[in-house]
Amino acid sequence: MPFSADSPITGSHAPAVTDFVVGRDGAATAAVAARPTFSVDSEVGRLRKAIVHRPGLEQRRLTPDNAAELLFDDVIWVRKAKVEHAAFVQVLQERGVEVFDA
Repeated sequence: MPFSADSPITGSHAPAVTDFVVGRDGAATAAVAARPTFSVDSEVGRLRKAIVHRPGLEQRRLTPDNAAELLFDDVIWVRKAKVEHAAFVQVLQERGVEVFDA
């Protein structure tokens, strides 16, 4: 099912409430910030938008002792991963993909 700003979403993926508006009747209504619309319509179509996450603290906290528990096969080199991530984002952007950093 495609995701849109109007999709009923709950839990950690729910749209962020940014403000409350109080009506004439005194009832407060949550105002939701406008969000970009994402959807997947094809596995082979042209990639137009991508959500990426830069390697950071969560990878630095990965150790040989906790890697298996966190479902990793091995510990990564965070500095190298950051360089590779930046190169990947650049390639996407050069090909006209709109990149969103999460």
